[in-house]
Amino acid sequence: MNLQIKMNFSFNKLNRNLNKIIKSSIFDIAKDSEKQSKKAIDSGLTPPLAKSTISIRRWKNKKGIASGTGTKPLKFTGALYNSIKATKEGLEMLKYGIYHNRKGGFKPKKIPTYKGMAEIGGITVPQRRFIIAKEQRKETVKRFKRRFMKNLIDRRFRMK
Repeated sequence: MNLQIKMNFSFNKLNRNLNKIIKSSIFDIAKDSEKQSKKAIDSGLTPPLAKSTISIRRWKNKKGIASGTGTKPLKFTGALYNSIKATKEGLEMLKYGIYHNRKGGFKPKKIPTYKGMAEIGGITVPQRRFIIAKEQRKETVKRFKRRFMKNLIDRRFRMK
């Protein structure tokens, strides 16, 4: 009796390509997170802006200090919104975006004041959860599985 065993998978091939699979999957997740985070800002975050914040925004526009518009949180000048980008390492944005996403909000160390503007102090900026990373789309997961299996299956030994 002659026993022959053939494998249709290669752990060596998978091992050679695992870093590439992981990096491309990180980028896919970051790209999805970028889209979802911007969508959250576009749809309007809670809590809404305080009346005092809206007044300050109008005052800044009137004085030519800033050129933002609207009453949506985190979208006044567009600087934070436009800085949200997917990279090979993950999601990047201006540093203050992390503070806005922090549970419990944050107290700014220094609040810029301008000539003719009343002094502001002791405020807590509420949390506005906009970084969406856990709601990955089915396609992202499917692409990871496809890459993984493609690099596991050895083409020389395809099952028929």
